[in-house]
Amino acid sequence: MLSACTDKYIGEKKNKKIPEGKRIPVVEIRESFVPKDEKLKNIVLPRPQPIEEWALPGGIAHHSVQHIASKVVFDLSYKTSIGSGSDYRDKLLGEPIAVNGKIYTIDVNAKVSETDIATGTVLWSKRLEPIFSPMGHVLQGVGVSYDDGKLFVALGSGEIQAIDIETKEPIWKKMLPTPLRSAPLAYGGRIYAQSADNKVTAMSSFNGDILWSHDFGAEGAIIMGVPSPVADMGVVVFGLSVGEVVALRSDTGSFLWRSSVGGAATFGALEDMRDIKGRIIIDNNKVYVTSNLKTAVLNLKDGAVIWEKDISSINNPVLAGDYLFLATTDNYLLTVLEKNGETIAGIKLPLYEDEKDKTGRIFWTGPLLIEDKLVVANNYGKLRIYSPYTGKLEKETDVGEPVSISMIAVKDNVIVLGDRGNLVVFK
Repeated sequence: MLSACTDKYIGEKKNKKIPEGKRIPVVEIRESFVPKDEKLKNIVLPRPQPIEEWALPGGIAHHSVQHIASKVVFDLSYKTSIGSGSDYRDKLLGEPIAVNGKIYTIDVNAKVSETDIATGTVLWSKRLEPIFSPMGHVLQGVGVSYDDGKLFVALGSGEIQAIDIETKEPIWKKMLPTPLRSAPLAYGGRIYAQSADNKVTAMSSFNGDILWSHDFGAEGAIIMGVPSPVADMGVVVFGLSVGEVVALRSDTGSFLWRSSVGGAATFGALEDMRDIKGRIIIDNNKVYVTSNLKTAVLNLKDGAVIWEKDISSINNPVLAGDYLFLATTDNYLLTVLEKNGETIAGIKLPLYEDEKDKTGRIFWTGPLLIEDKLVVANNYGKLRIYSPYTGKLEKETDVGEPVSISMIAVKDNVIVLGDRGNLVVFK
């Protein structure tokens, strides 16, 4: 305890012999494939579609935003604070959402803010007071989503609040028995939430009444945060900390299937972290999922594995037509064939801030696919734009602070929430 109070050495003299041998990093960087470097002349992407609202984490309930139409040229429009950001004890988790020309955010202290998307003016903010929080100060704000004139706000204590978007008054509050680590999903008049220990709950969006719940066990270590639930065609899907995906009927909660994504890892100390952190996608009766071990595509009907590859990612993949784009844990930005998981090309993203001394580990978030551009950002505040056709770096710009939360794109704006609690908007 005393040694923790100073940066000076306390104890024996520093004259011990340094052990000989090769130093092995605790977290090993895996390079199990070499991306192809030829130009991707045959890639054909779906036509870009405009995004008017980004009402949920992932944009829409099934998370398949695909190719976004935008006139953005990545010039800085404004930067404005929405509250407290990440520090040594708290982590900013909530992805921003944007509806009706407003951006809604939540900071680590559970302060919800409404910001004008055009000017960056904060129009309203309020720190939410939980009913009861045995968790104290830790992770008070987790995430927000929107549906039918209401904001649904998740707090780390396990509470969900519904707020009228016009009056800014609470409509209902519901305390769940265990902590939350992701925004709730609003879908079909219901709210779906997943706790840090794999308890899933469905509530009425009108009054917060619990409709059904399941407990899938608290095994497995997790990287901070869990993916928001995903739903389509009457099915809601959850990613568990044990590296499994579970599907339930969205109306009754009836169990449909449970499928594992990958087996034992073979690349170092992260092998016990099997959790699914990246956003799950439902599209064309398939479920696309990335974990700290594998990337897989499952059949929505029965959970059968269509294909599975040793591609590790804790980021949100993008499905666009015949291709899946994803940023891996070993800093590749990959182009993968949707039909069989074949990696056809990849971009090597910088791994260290100082490549010569191998210091300053870089972690990337993204990508977004915007008007024939792949956009990624990193924990050193850099935003990069690559061509999905050639892999060429087209532009790099400075966000001004670390970025670990997914970017969103609405009405010719790219919206970035930095780790220090600032909204940085590019036009």
